[in-house]
Amino acid sequence: MTLPPDPPRKAARPGLFLARDSYRQRRLRDAARMLPVLGAIIWLIPLMWRREAGEAGGMAAAVAFVFAGWLLLIVLAGLVVRRLRPEADETGDPDAAP
Repeated sequence: MTLPPDPPRKAARPGLFLARDSYRQRRLRDAARMLPVLGAIIWLIPLMWRREAGEAGGMAAAVAFVFAGWLLLIVLAGLVVRRLRPEADETGDPDAAP
């Protein structure tokens, strides 16, 4: 007894998921692009603080907050840059942003 022939298969479609490394590199680039936005938010937060007349330490606290935020941005940028690979831009991937 012979088996019926297999039905013809459709052409293979590309997978729905990206390679893990290229996905992470894209998300790191997205994080690097969001750092200036985070910096702008950090600079604007002290402007929204309510200060009463005669309140001591209002301006000093705002300046300390801005410099702490600046330090945080420097650390975050350093971490993101360390994990980014520069050779990922030269792969010839048309989806990769310059």
